[in-house]
Parts: sequence; C-alpha cells; structure tokens
Amino acid sequence: MKTFHIPKRFTHGFSLLEMAVVLVIVGIIGALLWQLLPRLQATASPEPTPVVELRTASDALVGFALARSRLPCPDTNNDGLEDCASIANNGFLPQRTIGQVFPKPIRYGVNRSATSTLTVASNRYIPNIPGAAPAVAPINGLDLCIGIRDGQASGGDLTVGAQAVATAFALASSGAGDASGDGNLFDGANVAGFAAPGSPITNGYDDYSSAMGFGELAQRLGCLNRLAEVNGAAHSAVTASDLYDLSVFYRDFRFFAWDATRTTDITMAVLSLALATTDTLLAVTGLALAVAETYESFGAAAFAVGIATVAVADAAANLALAVIDYEGAVEDEVTAHDQYDDAVNKVAYYLAIYDNTRNRARAEDALGLIK
Repeated sequence: MKTFHIPKRFTHGFSLLEMAVVLVIVGIIGALLWQLLPRLQATASPEPTPVVELRTASDALVGFALARSRLPCPDTNNDGLEDCASIANNGFLPQRTIGQVFPKPIRYGVNRSATSTLTVASNRYIPNIPGAAPAVAPINGLDLCIGIRDGQASGGDLTVGAQAVATAFALASSGAGDASGDGNLFDGANVAGFAAPGSPITNGYDDYSSAMGFGELAQRLGCLNRLAEVNGAAHSAVTASDLYDLSVFYRDFRFFAWDATRTTDITMAVLSLALATTDTLLAVTGLALAVAETYESFGAAAFAVGIATVAVADAAANLALAVIDYEGAVEDEVTAHDQYDDAVNKVAYYLAIYDNTRNRARAEDALGLIK
C-alpha cells in the first residue's frame, strides 16, 4: 500500500519592505485627496450667482477701460446707459454701455475726483521725447494709467466699507430679497454707497459687493509694464539726442581745425616759402656781383665772394626748410579735412539713430496699452 506525502504549506506575514511601500502609496493618495478636497467642495458648492455676476461685471469694466481709455460713468437713471453729464460718482452699472446685461440692476461707483477722474479720457501722459511734439497728442490707456496713479496718491473720492478704503471702482449686487425690509433691494451701506467686500450675510443684509483698488486696476491694465517700456524708449531718444548734439559739436570743432590749417598754416608756409625763395635769389645775385667785382679787381674782392657764397648756402637751407614746412602744412590740411569728413559722417550716423529712437518712442506712446 502506497503512502502519499502532502507537502507542507508555509505561511508568512508582510515584510517590513512591503509595509513601507504600502504606507508610501497610502500617503501619496492621501496627499492628492487633501489637495483635491477644496476643489471637490467648490464643485459641490458653486459660487452664488451674484458673486459670478460681479466678477463678470469687473472684467467687462476692465475691457471697457482698455478699449475706451477710461471707465464708464455711473447710470443715474437706471436706463442702462452711462450719464456723464451728472457729477455723481455712484449709481447703477451702465449695462448697455459696457455691453454686458445682467438679470437685475447692479450698483456701480467710480472715482471721479477732479484731479484723478477715471471717467474722462484726457491727455495726462506726455513722455519726455525730444524734438517737436506731434500736432495731435495721442490720448490712450497710458493717460488712464496716470489718472490711476494720481488717484492712488490722492485717495480719490470713492471709498468702500466702514474703514473708507480708497477704491478705483466698486460694485454691489442685491440678494434674493429685501433683507432689511425698507423697500430697497439693496441693504446697509449699499443703499447710498458700498459695503466692504466679503461682508457677512445676516438677517438684515444679504447683498454681495466687490471693489477694485487703484493698484489692482493698474495691474489688470498692464500699466506698469507699458509705462516702463514707453519711458525707456523716451530715455533712449534723449540719449540719442545728446549723442547727436555732441557729434555736431565735434564736427564744428573739426571744421574749425581744418579751416585754421587751410587758411593759416598753409598761408604762413607759402609766405615763408616765398620769402626763402626771395632770399635765395638775392643771395645768388649778391654772389654774382661779388664774382664780378673780384674779376674786375683782379682778385682783390675775393673775400666778398666767400661771404656771398655763405649767404647763398644759408638762403638755400632756409628755402629747403620752407619747402618742408609747406609740404607739412599741406599734409596737415589733408589730415584735418579727412577728420572733418569723418565728423560729418558721424553726424549723419547719430542723426539716423536719433530719428529712429525718437520715432520708436512716439510709436510706443501712440500704441498706449494695446501692443
């Protein structure tokens, strides 16, 4: 009878390495879930419609500012159109003017301070570009940027919340009903002004509000980058203008040097040459006379011939020096003229650079915020 042997089964638990791998995987999954949890909550609890509408309205106002180089005036009679004839800095959002219509009115306020109004497009930015100013100065978003800067400095005339925070523009949307029970859909500070964004919902207040400060508006419009670019182009034009002026001065100096060489050095050299030539002729004539006298006196005036010979040699030496001076003066005149021509070419070169940089600066200024 055969006997069957059943193999033994060995069992064992997780090793430390396997446990470590499992813990790492669990940790990674936990970290991912922790990051995704806020998004999942946001998806499960979408933002209230008024918050979305206020954000859309803010984007529309920024777009209007980019296109018109100003912000719209408030709608004071709730007809959907801006009323710039009114001096009021708050009213309703001019929905038809900005091309963005909402189901219900939205209150809107904007800085309209006399020194930094954002609802008027005016020429407030004049970069320091050398040369004659253009006949018609461009009015664009760069001018609005200066208005924003001035509003930031002065505080403007629009504030929000109990802390009276200076603001470029503010918006308010009423809640579902008249929470305050006063017959006005807008509650609290939003009736005549603007409550601070994020004000808590209470039994007597269910509005939503938003505001955009001067700095945020400047950042949304790209003011800092564009102003830096245009100012940089203007500074380049100023530098090119200085180089051009310096090249003109150098050209005039070289002309003076050439003219002085041409009219003075060569003239003096010619005069010296003429004098030396005359002296030589006189010396030769004196030598001839001395020779004649010696011949007639049978050698008694021989000493006169010696003196005349020395005079001839001296005059000849002076003539040679005069010729050398003249040749040097002519060579100096040629050199001075070449230097003058080079200076004239430099003027043309720097004038071209100046014209190019000035035209580029003006083009940058004319582009405004749209590049």
